Amino acid sequence: MRKIISSYAPVLLGITFLLISLAGCTESHSTVSIADKSVDDSVSEKPSVYLIESLWQKQTGETIKLDAFKGKIPVVSMIFTRCAYACPRTIADLKNIEKQLPAGIKNDVVFVLISFDDQHDSPAQLRKFATKMQTGKNWVLLHGDEEGIRDLAMVLNVKYKKQPDGSFTHSNMITMLDRNGVIKAQSEGLGADPAPILTRINNL
Repeated sequence: MRKIISSYAPVLLGITFLLISLAGCTESHSTVSIADKSVDDSVSEKPSVYLIESLWQKQTGETIKLDAFKGKIPVVSMIFTRCAYACPRTIADLKNIEKQLPAGIKNDVVFVLISFDDQHDSPAQLRKFATKMQTGKNWVLLHGDEEGIRDLAMVLNVKYKKQPDGSFTHSNMITMLDRNGVIKAQSEGLGADPAPILTRINNL
């Protein structure tokens, strides 16, 4: 796994200028759009997120690798189900993107929520959360192990920290991947403008 993650070094160096503050469920209302700045286009060969070989469980209980989404356009965010404020707001932002998708591409886009909480957010809990959040058939919620969560968060440049009470402080990031799992756009903060991500989706 370390060898796989090391292949991301050029991309991670290209995005170190991003200032991402830790935020829990009491996140402020700051909004920053970084969709066209999140990835350094000068890097000629950007590695795919699908190089990460961790196993994940969907809310249905099915075990997959991230490359199961190859051929789709994933819009990804990391959350946890006990988050009372920021995560539901992020999901609302994702739904805002979803409702603005052109009909011709809507079925190609999959919304992927990945939990920080490997201890609590079992597939059954994710299934309950999906029902509560009224997510649609093109939404996938994933449970992983601690290492897989940490590796993916690093690649997506998502900052998080587990608190003594079991909750998490975390940055609120939405990431759009292309059909091969390469990061193409990101937005950070609650209520971020969906236009840059929608533009990137439409241009694929």
